[in-house]
Amino acid sequence: MSGGDPDLDRCDGYVVLVVDPMTGESDCYGPFVEMTEAGQEVMRFREEFSLREFDEVFVELVRWHRR
Repeated sequence: MSGGDPDLDRCDGYVVLVVDPMTGESDCYGPFVEMTEAGQEVMRFREEFSLREFDEVFVELVRWHRR
């Protein structure tokens, strides 16, 4: 997420976005202050959904802005 323009990388935190394209349902978890903590949650969700064979569920780390 970094390596580009520092102004674009600046955010108030991170959230984990989970979307199920089969049902159209979505949810958001967080905010997390540290990208590392949010990234660990992403991996946890991906592993959980993979074990349950919900491979189509989209789990992604997203920048969070208060305004």
